[in-house]
Amino acid sequence: MFQVSQIDSFLNSPAAHPDSMDLPELDGFLTGIACNPAQFDANEWMNFALGNASHTPYAVKSAIRKRYGAILEGLEYNNAFQPISPEFCEDASAIRAWCRGFYDAIELRPDRWTALSATYQGQRLLAPILACVHPNSGATPLAAPRKSYERRALDYGELETLIPALYRYVRVVTQN
Repeated sequence: MFQVSQIDSFLNSPAAHPDSMDLPELDGFLTGIACNPAQFDANEWMNFALGNASHTPYAVKSAIRKRYGAILEGLEYNNAFQPISPEFCEDASAIRAWCRGFYDAIELRPDRWTALSATYQGQRLLAPILACVHPNSGATPLAAPRKSYERRALDYGELETLIPALYRYVRVVTQN
């Protein structure tokens, strides 16, 4: 099992790159990479998440890879998702950070998401995340109209049902 505290301690330490993500943002990003219709080299997403992974201790990178593996395994084999640690993410700013991380993964290959976001089901599944990232403008490079983003704040517990549904939808659409 990966060590959440080990990841969190490193990300909040002076040793972390100034551009590294915080824990909720990292978890959203890893989930976005797992759900993404595009494939990524682990070095690409690791460097993006950590600012520069070359100075990150091996144990931390290993714990992050294990978290990514746990997300992927949960979605692929158990049709389940559980946020990294809800006690780290009890406030609205942490949920926005998680959504921002997921959106950062979308932004790595936005062209792969355009067709998905143009469908009713894609809009319905992406809207809660996009609303957290763009609460007022709704402006994103995706095709979903602003009106679909207007909704109440995303509850952290909703991620447990939303993310498996989004993962399944992405897999169905990209296989056709």
